[in-house]
Amino acid sequence: MDKRAEPKEAKKIMQKKPFLRRTFLSTFVFWAVAVTLDAVCCVTYELSHPIPDLYANHISFQLMVFAIFQLPFWIIGLLIVLAIRSRN
Repeated sequence: MDKRAEPKEAKKIMQKKPFLRRTFLSTFVFWAVAVTLDAVCCVTYELSHPIPDLYANHISFQLMVFAIFQLPFWIIGLLIVLAIRSRN
């Protein structure tokens, strides 16, 4: 066992951590902005076409529909991107 090799490996790992943190943070910020823009577009589109049901014409209802039907796909996409980035 070469004891000199261990600190070099540890140093490489420690140097890689800030890069991974910065990469994950930038990916999450980009994802959050994209999800917000998509939610705004979906809600705006749905509210621009009035529906006879009064509950469906509220922002809270439209956001709930977005959270149920589209947000899971966004979350899965984020997890896939983070998994791919963590391997590199």
